[in-house]
Amino acid sequence: MNDAKKDIYFQATLDASSTKIWNELKTMKESSPHKKEKARRRWIWELIQNASDCTPDGGKIDITLELSNNQVTFEHNGVPFSYENLFSLITQISTKQRAEGKKTGKFGTGFMSTHLLSEVVKVEGAFIRSDGEYTSLEFFIDRSSKDPLDIMEKIQTMLEELEALNDTQNQLEEYSKTTKFIYNIDHAEIKASVKQGINDLIETLPYVLTFNENIRSITCNGVIYKRGEDIFSKKQPKLKVIDIKSSNGNEQRLLCLKENDITIACPIKTDNNQIYFLPISNRIPKLFCEFPLIGTEKNSFPIILNSEKFDVEIDRDAIRDDNPTNRKLIDEAVSLYKEFIDYCVEKENINDTFNVCILNYHDEYLLQKICYQEIRKYIQKKK
Repeated sequence: MNDAKKDIYFQATLDASSTKIWNELKTMKESSPHKKEKARRRWIWELIQNASDCTPDGGKIDITLELSNNQVTFEHNGVPFSYENLFSLITQISTKQRAEGKKTGKFGTGFMSTHLLSEVVKVEGAFIRSDGEYTSLEFFIDRSSKDPLDIMEKIQTMLEELEALNDTQNQLEEYSKTTKFIYNIDHAEIKASVKQGINDLIETLPYVLTFNENIRSITCNGVIYKRGEDIFSKKQPKLKVIDIKSSNGNEQRLLCLKENDITIACPIKTDNNQIYFLPISNRIPKLFCEFPLIGTEKNSFPIILNSEKFDVEIDRDAIRDDNPTNRKLIDEAVSLYKEFIDYCVEKENINDTFNVCILNYHDEYLLQKICYQEIRKYIQKKK
């Protein structure tokens, strides 16, 4: 390809990138209070999803979140940034889906929600040059803007800095195994969003650690959360109890059933060989695609439902209602839930089953209507 064509392609990429980013920023800043709140709740999950994508083959990652009065620091010990990763972060044009197949996060538009905390994000760690050598990374992602032209100029500057970073001769024999994202926060409204995100994280941690084999631990403000040993049922091979332990001594348990691409889960406590179902908080999303789909808190499915195969909306706030794969997965989830109810009815040491039979009716969504009708009809037949 000659230089003239390369210039044309580069300018087209720059135009597309700046337009996309400007529109995303405007949407976030000018949307309704409800949509803005939902976007603000996404920031922590976008960072965790992208960290999960950095898990080394056959390994696991550890994630740390620290909050001070005016700064949020998110870090993970996964694979460092490559040229392609940083290019995607700068331009919001992802290469991951093309290059690596299924990925939960792709440094796509979802990452833009983290700029609701700060327009400028500092990234620290190590950088893998195109020649495979490592160098130190200290890079600023700047989304402060007056207009689309300003955004374009900042993208071009960042791409030039990326090229300089890739061409540097500074080589590391040993490199930092930690990548950090640092956000400076100085507004009360933003601090409230950060607090909401951390509350969401702590409340949904048992499910995140249950549904994500990549994540070994999550540390939040000094408290370490890890998944303990699973307890399997001898009579029901699909069922197990999962312990989530924390360094402050708290322990949470989930009862899970898994079959093929579907996992259903609910919180329990145990005492003297008795199992008690706990209420499911109305702040926890009912649907997960490895990570919570913010906005599904009132879904018709009565307990928590996870599948990495769900086809989700671009804002990760719902699954596509008319998608045949989603229909198949929901049918399988309803069948699995019926098995779950049968198990509960048969066991004399299971209590407070009503907590896993609470249904929300939605007739405007086909898949939720199916859930409601099928499950309600089945529950009514049981004692």
